[in-house]
Amino acid sequence: MSKGGISFEAALGTRGNVGFLSLEERQKAIIRGHNPYEFGGALAGNSPVFHGRQREIREIVQAFTHPGRPLCVSLLGERRIGKSSLINQVRQQLGSVPGMIVVYANALGWAEGIGPDDFYTALGQAVATALPGEPYWGKVSDFVSLRASLNLLTQGLRIVLIIDEFELLADPPPFDDTFFFNLRSLVDNGLPIGFFTSSRISLQELCAQHRIEGSGFWNIFNNDYVLGLLSDDDCQALIRDPMKLSTHHSQEQSCAPYLEWAGRFPAYVQIVQSDCWNAFEGGYEIDQDRLWEGLEGHVEALWFKRNQGEWKILHILAAETSNPVLDAALLRGLRRRGLVNRNNKIFSPMLLFVIKKHAPPDKTLLEVANGIIGGANDVLGWFEKFMDTGKRLLSIGSSASELFS
Repeated sequence: MSKGGISFEAALGTRGNVGFLSLEERQKAIIRGHNPYEFGGALAGNSPVFHGRQREIREIVQAFTHPGRPLCVSLLGERRIGKSSLINQVRQQLGSVPGMIVVYANALGWAEGIGPDDFYTALGQAVATALPGEPYWGKVSDFVSLRASLNLLTQGLRIVLIIDEFELLADPPPFDDTFFFNLRSLVDNGLPIGFFTSSRISLQELCAQHRIEGSGFWNIFNNDYVLGLLSDDDCQALIRDPMKLSTHHSQEQSCAPYLEWAGRFPAYVQIVQSDCWNAFEGGYEIDQDRLWEGLEGHVEALWFKRNQGEWKILHILAAETSNPVLDAALLRGLRRRGLVNRNNKIFSPMLLFVIKKHAPPDKTLLEVANGIIGGANDVLGWFEKFMDTGKRLLSIGSSASELFS
């Protein structure tokens, strides 16, 4: 359903719908001779190449089927780490829960100039169309009418409102403090509704940075999950099983050197495996230069999304200085996000290359790291130039914008 440039998808769960299947069941969809690896967009529900995240899916579904009413959940992570793909698996499972209305929206595709009333109207229409028959539905044109209509129709039902790319809403105007206060009030007033948001940074940070902290919206969220790198076992299964089930030819070439570049980052693993699959099936050599250049653009986009604290720590880790004193909270955050592995090493040699490539001119990584550790006055200037470089790099051409799709 689309209204005023806002698009929502809504569906009512039933026992007849297929939920989230086991990996073995999902892999039955793999066809020999067809490349199973996907990147460039979210994996569909029950994708045969969705691996891992079992704990997150189970706990998020439990939150929305919580006795009494659904809870609220936020999902955090870097671009391409798999947030939208995980959301699609959760939607798949919730679709098999009777009485569960799942409403989904990706704010990335919303038109400019939309406002809160467009949001309320589109949400009301989406919920109405998900219900069987022709239920009574009062005209929805603002928040008051939306709340009244939801009160009429949520008897015995639950609503989970999923908003992907949520940070795009937290940039007023027009989605201001009042708008987020209204969303919070739906939960505070006891409606059986839960919110599921995905963003790159936390809701608390979004509220504070964009001056909507007065709404207290972030404070109704019971759970937050940060997606990081795949586990060793899940990554190996993603590398091994779809390849084995889909290729006709023996794998005479090894993907191992290129998978080191990917560093268990889900989308990057899919990119490498897709290229390897084409080479194996076509009987030709892997074009390592082409693969490197393709991955480098994605890793640069990852690098230029760092804040100053992360930028400092990653420079120190890249320089491998002896026994550096690091901010424990920031380091923990980098591990959770997948930029650093469990051994506090940069997750990929390609990221090391990118860090060195964009280091201050005429400075080695060690000199940059020592400057950061020593509190050099010019460190702030280095960071500001780094940010300017990132803005220029990521604003040129369609290829740059595709990094954020």
